[in-house]
Amino acid sequence: MLERGLDVGHTTLYRWVQHYAPEMERRLRWYWKPSMGYSWRVDETYGASGESA
Repeated sequence: MLERGLDVGHTTLYRWVQHYAPEMERRLRWYWKPSMGYSWRVDETYGASGESA
């Protein structure tokens, strides 16, 4: 938000999340498929460590 010229504290962001999260969940629930269930797995992934040899 600072990139856009807004200086916002962490408390303000937390309040926004508390206010808008239920509405976002309500709108996104239509896209969520019940076949996915409540558990998921992550396959093995490999990433660069930032240091090149």
